[in-house]
Amino acid sequence: MQKRYPFREIISVVSTGGTYEYLKSKQVADGEIEIIETVAYENETTARGTFRRYIEKGDTRYYVAELQGPGAAELIFSDKTLTLLPGERLVVRQAVGASSDILRLYVTGYKIFTAEPYLEV
Repeated sequence: MQKRYPFREIISVVSTGGTYEYLKSKQVADGEIEIIETVAYENETTARGTFRRYIEKGDTRYYVAELQGPGAAELIFSDKTLTLLPGERLVVRQAVGASSDILRLYVTGYKIFTAEPYLEV
């Protein structure tokens, strides 16, 4: 069994009031695989629009959820396991952000370090 190395990441953005705001996790490095066990998202300031959660690699997006945005300071929580491969990252896109909204994304999971490079099929 491979060793699992736990991690936690908090991503925070202050909205500029544009059409969309993006919260992006760090890109998975070569030789690593990330297993995301829990994701929580909040708009600390106001209740606004919808949000999309997806996995991004380059220009490719793999959508995993689209939900109505939470109320002010309410968490939307998911324990759906996601696997991120080298070069991928988790992204949340919040629609209709108000200027100065404080957006946060909380991610927990673990990393597996691979001896062999990952090959996409």
